[in-house]
Amino acid sequence: MKIVKNTLSVICFFILGALAASSLLTLCFWGRTRIDYLLLYLRHFHGAADFVRNAFVAAGLIVPCFLAYFSLHAKTRHKIIIVVLCTILFAHTFRIGDFLSGRTAETDIYEKEYVVLPAADKNTPTPKRNLIILYIESLENNYRDINGLNLIPRLSALADENFSFGGFRQLAYADATISAQAAGLCALPYKIELSGKNLFALLNSVLPNARCLPDILKEYGYNTYFIQSGSLAFANTDNFIRSHGFDEAEGVDELTRRRRDKITGSNWGIRDYVMYDLAKEKILQLADKRQPFLVMMATIDTHEPADFLDASCPQKYGDMRDVVLCADKMAADFIDWIKKQNFYDDTTVVVLGDHTALGKNPLYPECRRREIFNTVINPIPGLAAQNHQWTTLDLAPTILEALGIREAARGMALGRSLWRTEATLAEKYGSALDLEFNRSSAFYRRLQTPAENKRSFVSYRPGKLLKAADIGRYAEAFEIDKDIVWADTLNMEINAATSGRLCLEAEFILFFARAGQNETTDVFVNGRPIGKWQVAFGEKPPFSRKICFDRPQNKKMHIVFKRRNDKNDKSAFVSLGFRNLTIYPETKQTDGLQP
Repeated sequence: MKIVKNTLSVICFFILGALAASSLLTLCFWGRTRIDYLLLYLRHFHGAADFVRNAFVAAGLIVPCFLAYFSLHAKTRHKIIIVVLCTILFAHTFRIGDFLSGRTAETDIYEKEYVVLPAADKNTPTPKRNLIILYIESLENNYRDINGLNLIPRLSALADENFSFGGFRQLAYADATISAQAAGLCALPYKIELSGKNLFALLNSVLPNARCLPDILKEYGYNTYFIQSGSLAFANTDNFIRSHGFDEAEGVDELTRRRRDKITGSNWGIRDYVMYDLAKEKILQLADKRQPFLVMMATIDTHEPADFLDASCPQKYGDMRDVVLCADKMAADFIDWIKKQNFYDDTTVVVLGDHTALGKNPLYPECRRREIFNTVINPIPGLAAQNHQWTTLDLAPTILEALGIREAARGMALGRSLWRTEATLAEKYGSALDLEFNRSSAFYRRLQTPAENKRSFVSYRPGKLLKAADIGRYAEAFEIDKDIVWADTLNMEINAATSGRLCLEAEFILFFARAGQNETTDVFVNGRPIGKWQVAFGEKPPFSRKICFDRPQNKKMHIVFKRRNDKNDKSAFVSLGFRNLTIYPETKQTDGLQP
């Protein structure tokens, strides 16, 4: 009995130690945050800076082990004190009180305020302006004047010469990069309502049923491209851009593969000056296509707590001020380059800080009124900036109207155009706006929850070899881990005329393979079994298998892989990890899985 009691005590205190360690490091690096952020970042953490990851891993082992050992030798009253302190620390750090209060209340703000932007049709005037959005990590407008020192002299001059909006207020649901981008492009707060029945799907999606700025521009025929200095895998960025209208996206991993000769890194990713150079190459390629384009960029050098001073910039102050001055120089040089291009007259440039620095800004820790830097350069003629109290939600309709999409004048989702006099939600609700977003909403859950019955089929050319990152585009739910994508359902639409039988060939590994047993995976296409893959016990992964089947009557294929021995809940995880996959006509010569 004592052994059981001690074992339970060790387990409980180990878990308590993990919660305490995550709380202390979160407070140290970023300050108080939300419980859904904890789940989100733990789920998509491998793109973080090395020393941040190492700190969490080290503390996540040392503190739990110490408390587990402590539980075996401490007196009962000391154990109670530790439990109470750790619980209070965790609740304070991740605002558990706010979360619980939100679960017990509903808001109707979405029903009252949501504006549906009309879809483009053949009678809708097509905007011809290109759009370049540059997000500069944590760039604050307050850097204009720190005791008489302007740390962003060139950007602030651009803002003065063009358009800029004062009166910004930071939302609690747009205070990190992914949530700020979602709010800025979708005009909606980003949170995970944990009442959803499929937490795995929620953590791998970002407002999948919302219609965001890139989606809208795709409707107007824009080519769309996303580039950032950091990892696309961090904080669910890859799933956001994949589901909201971007044709192509590149982060540190993709850029490293493309241009190994130019890549040099900082702690969070590649250096910003390299990202700017590679972005220029892509912009020129898009401009040559003679179609309007959207390019969205996100820098990383100013990312706390690992801000990076580029070697091309002088070290004058020996602190964060040097990094901000350098970011100002690189961004202004980039905009000067844009202005010299022949496409500039038809291009609108938007420069933004994605959010204010998390917690207190170390350069002016007592300042409470902080705003993101923002400027709109070269919008359509005839616009005039209005005086508003506004939030990140208002950026999307403001940017769309700057391109000439007049329908955005009414607003979009929960955002309102800052070129118009209509009151923003920040003006209508004041400080209660965050409280409204903290509450639950059936309307929001419909925007947030991936559709279970409505399937999206992605075009596929037979014979094309798909690597892990590519396979994820076809999966209903998936997880990418380095060169493996975990998925059990693919939706593919054949985009070429084919007849006869098709062959599916894949290289994969198995999760939770059972010791001493052979494994069988049944393969279904459109609900019909087409065969099975068998893996013998002792066979070493990865496994290569091929299966041929009659081509479906229509071009759409809903492919399901179902493990016979897997009795686990599929809503929690999937058990096949694919490295390569290809489908080709049976009669056609192929190199199989060889690139």
